[in-house]
Amino acid sequence: MTIGRVAIRSLLAVLAASLMACGGGGGGALTPTDPIDQPPDPPIVTGSRLPADVHWQPPSGSTPGTGNFLYLQSEAGDSVGEGRSYAYTDNESTISFLLQRGGYNFEVGHPDKQWYGIFYRADTLRPGFYGNVVRIDSQQGTDPGMLWTSEWHDCARIEAWFVIDAVSTDGDGLSSLEMRFAQYCDGSGAALRGKLRWHRSEARITPIVPAPALWQPPPAAVPAEGSYMYLESDPGDYVGDGATRLFTKENAALDIAFYDAFSVKFYNVLANTGTETWSGNFVGLRDTLLRRGYYPGVQRYPYHSEGIGGMEWAREGRGCGRVKGWFAVDEVVYYGNLIVYLEVRFEQRCDLSTAGLRGKVRWSVFDFLPAPGPISAPPAGTWTAPEGIAPATGDFVYLESEAGDPVGQGQRRLFTANDAVLKGLPYTNNFHVRADSGGAAWGGDFRAMNSIQTLQVGYYGDLRQLPGHDPTKGGLAWSAEGRSCVSASGWVMIDRIARGTDGAISEIELRFEQRCTGVVEALRGHVRWSAAQSEPAPLTTLPTSLWQPPAGALPGSGNYVYLESDFGDPMGQGNTRMYTPADSRIGASGSAELNPGILRGFGIGLYSGSDSWSGRFVMPTSLRRWEPGLYGNLRGDTLVPVQTGAIEWSGQSFTCVRDQGGWYAIDSVSYDGDRLTSVELRFERHCDTFNG
Repeated sequence: MTIGRVAIRSLLAVLAASLMACGGGGGGALTPTDPIDQPPDPPIVTGSRLPADVHWQPPSGSTPGTGNFLYLQSEAGDSVGEGRSYAYTDNESTISFLLQRGGYNFEVGHPDKQWYGIFYRADTLRPGFYGNVVRIDSQQGTDPGMLWTSEWHDCARIEAWFVIDAVSTDGDGLSSLEMRFAQYCDGSGAALRGKLRWHRSEARITPIVPAPALWQPPPAAVPAEGSYMYLESDPGDYVGDGATRLFTKENAALDIAFYDAFSVKFYNVLANTGTETWSGNFVGLRDTLLRRGYYPGVQRYPYHSEGIGGMEWAREGRGCGRVKGWFAVDEVVYYGNLIVYLEVRFEQRCDLSTAGLRGKVRWSVFDFLPAPGPISAPPAGTWTAPEGIAPATGDFVYLESEAGDPVGQGQRRLFTANDAVLKGLPYTNNFHVRADSGGAAWGGDFRAMNSIQTLQVGYYGDLRQLPGHDPTKGGLAWSAEGRSCVSASGWVMIDRIARGTDGAISEIELRFEQRCTGVVEALRGHVRWSAAQSEPAPLTTLPTSLWQPPAGALPGSGNYVYLESDFGDPMGQGNTRMYTPADSRIGASGSAELNPGILRGFGIGLYSGSDSWSGRFVMPTSLRRWEPGLYGNLRGDTLVPVQTGAIEWSGQSFTCVRDQGGWYAIDSVSYDGDRLTSVELRFERHCDTFNG
């Protein structure tokens, strides 16, 4: 027969009373020892018996007297808690609660560790003991259910119990909960025990102010004034790869924008140098606007949980599967939802790596007022070609190299349509020209500053070598017979531009000067080009400055679509994406008669989750089929035959069909009759009314 604690206490009380009445043997009164003060057993709500540790509590002093907290105690052999104890409060962590699909979801974000716990009860929660608890999704409709996981530590099955010590609700649902629990993972005898206290009225929904002492960049590493982005990566960090970078308005395009993509409001910080791009996304707590203070335990955007901040830093297609870290907003000033001043620091660690990427951004809108376009008139004494050297009409390329110039090697050359093949390709705010004659090939690339969307008449000074130039000023690169500068400086003066009815450049005349770094002698030239005198054939020798995906970003085999968006591009919104048949549906069609009698080229469409994209690449009307090469000076009107070809790209419910231009480059192509069997191409698409 089993005797309960209440019965034992009653018997002891009766025995004590009898002994006191009888006197006790040796003449002295016997005072019995009081029974141990133990809390009453909780009433059983589910299950058949109480476990021996049903009254387990955290050690004295390990939890605060007030406020929300989570305390966890893991025994040796427990795979989830790894044999350690953990204590989290709102003072250094983010504790989030969400009622979802009938489950009570709790998440704890801490810079060093992240926890997720869910409790399920088909009926209303009430105080008491809940036994026979199993993994919440191990059986359909299991009641009661529970699961606690830590980062990538999970259980296939559990044996568990929990005790609701106190619970209350109001019109908005659960308002407070105090509970204890024990979880045994995958048949292990080692337990993970915990105690949770959550009161909605005490829950912190704003960042921690003031922020604790956190990482700061070395004072000598950042400028005292002005906007900058400083990044410092540990060896082994996947995103930064051990690099340290400082971007300012002098060597990069810096920007901040507010987006509402997929109904998740977030801020994007971007640094673009022309050769590399770093991008960071930030989301606040339930109020997604960034507020002054410390955000601990943030998760990867856009997969963060409601109530826990989100962050994601990426570089050239390199990002994290999961993010663990923090960010601290030291100062922020708004105009509406737009940030006009921001100082933010952060630390990000990918997945389970101990290597981190840390950084600080200081940005002021007043440092980035719209950059001016070209100067309307060149400085006095700017070089012009000798009188009478250039033909009065027709296309030509005149080049004049001083002795000592390593590119031109002191030569003077005049190429015209009578003795050379001249090709010019204007696209977006770029221009490429090439002259081939008798095996000698001279070529030049020019890119305007990123503050203008199309080439304009005027003087472009302080240019640097393409690629690697300052995008706020522009760049140039001239080569001759395989010779080029490692780095260079110079200027370009566009004297005349004419445009066709479709807005594309039909004529251009310009002068330039280039000096290789460390060399006094210059290469200068004068170019006149018109679309009417140029065959719309591809440029088979691709310019070295032409965009390429970063090394390692593409798979070695198989079909894919890789997309990289500039800041200011309304479709890609500054993001980088890779799609393969493993995670997307990719469809394509192409032939010499893609749309009989109208268009010939290649079309593609893809769907991946909520992402959808489609593109069309139309070959020039003069071609029967594609050839490898660069197709430039393109517009977006693919509804009518276009002499130069056309490009069209749309996605995410946005298009700018007739207001877009760009180029595409066929790297390889194959046919079976008129049927296109494979193609590998690069492209750049630009909406005229947007930057990026």
